[in-house]
Formats: sequence, C-alpha cells, structure tokens
Amino acid sequence: AGHGADAVEAAAKDYDPDAHIVLQTEQLGTGHAVAQALPALPDDARVLVLYGDVPLTRKDTLETMVADLDERNLALLTVDMDNPHGYGRIVRNEQGLVQAIVEQKDATAEQQQIQEVNTGILAVSASHLKQWLPALSNSNAQGEYYLTDIIAMAVDHGLSVTVSQPLNP
Repeated sequence: AGHGADAVEAAAKDYDPDAHIVLQTEQLGTGHAVAQALPALPDDARVLVLYGDVPLTRKDTLETMVADLDERNLALLTVDMDNPHGYGRIVRNEQGLVQAIVEQKDATAEQQQIQEVNTGILAVSASHLKQWLPALSNSNAQGEYYLTDIIAMAVDHGLSVTVSQPLNP
C-alpha cells in the first residue's frame, strides 16, 4: 500500500483479518511497489498483480488469466480501446507475439496508434520477479521503475506472454 495506505489496510483487514500489508513509503513506480512485497513472497509463489485503479475486475477473468501460469510464461490482461490515450501500448512482433509494453509518455507516434493496451493486471512467478525487478531502470519519461518493463525481460529470457482479455458478463 502507498497512497491512502490506512484506508487500504482497513479494507483489506475487513475482508481478511490475516491480510499482510506491505508499505511503499516512496512512490517510485509500479515496479518499485511490487519490489516492496518481494521479501514477503516465497520463491514458488504465483503472483497476481492488480493496480489499485482497476475496480470491478471479475473473479472469472482473473481465474481464466492465471489458469495455465507456470515457470515458462507470464500472463497479461489486455484490452482493446478506441481511444487508448494515456495507456501503455502492447507491442507485438510480426508473428503477433507480445514483445513489450510501451508507456504513453515513452511511445513513438507509431506506437501511439496501437489500440491494445495494458490493464495493469499480470501474473508471474515470484522467482522471476525476484530476478527481474532489481534490473529495472527508471530511465524513462516519468523517472519511475515501470513494472511493465518485465514483459520485455520475460521475452528476452525465453518466456511466452500469455494474453487474455476481460470476460464480458
């Protein structure tokens, strides 16, 4: 928890009194936020990351997304938008395979035309996070450690990126 940590902790404890809250005292980006939780995670954990501003995500969507998660892949939830301004774009290669996520402020004019965007929801093994998060850089337009940079790291390490989109009711 970072901004509004007291309210987040209260809500989490109302839902699950045994919830373990990790405090992010400095807001240095999404990668930094997840890195704060790493010491509390066993290496064999499957980690589901949801940004704090993605409400109303259905349980079925998340279950479908992580159903086949293992050490050979990373699961990513994307969505197609008519007006994707402000969102990170999903960059694919000629074969249609995900290669990276490029944030709006760092995207080229061509990349800004991409309509498939990052929802901020992904799942990956804790062992991979423990390998990749220390390698993140804040050399970008916002000076933050982007969690989205692990997508390119996964591809570089030979993992596949399994993409799904939200299930409709």
